[in-house]
Amino acid sequence: MTDSLLKAKRPTRRSVGAAIILIMCLLSFGALAAGADYSTPDLGALSLPPRPSHIFGTDTVGRDILSRTLVGGAYSIMIGVACSV
Repeated sequence: MTDSLLKAKRPTRRSVGAAIILIMCLLSFGALAAGADYSTPDLGALSLPPRPSHIFGTDTVGRDILSRTLVGGAYSIMIGVACSV
């Protein structure tokens, strides 16, 4: 193969950066798709281990840990973007 074909197949910095930004944006909107409210306690689901209804389980108050993790990640991304601007 020629050098130009090898260069064309390598990912450029721009495409890698765009992929990282796209993944971060998708993760920040993942909190909306989590399905459970991150702040509403469920007294019937206190300290549950991981299961299909709560993938990461629940905390001692009964809140879904996956939803809380996604919302915290979204806030972290928003703060990082705001600080970099």
